[in-house]
Amino acid sequence: MKWNPSGASPEKNNQHFIVVEGLTNGDAQIVDPWDGERKALSASRYRLPGWDVARTLYGMRMVRPVG
Repeated sequence: MKWNPSGASPEKNNQHFIVVEGLTNGDAQIVDPWDGERKALSASRYRLPGWDVARTLYGMRMVRPVG
């Protein structure tokens, strides 16, 4: 995702990663390594008004624990 959603595109030097713990009701529950907080993507600094999850996240890696 973009570190500064209003910033330059393409995203070179304007990138940030988060951990998505779940997708619910058109939103994502995230953990942000920058501050360590769990929060809704819609309440984060990375999403502009009118952006949905698909617009906000432009890359994803899925990891499943093996046990």
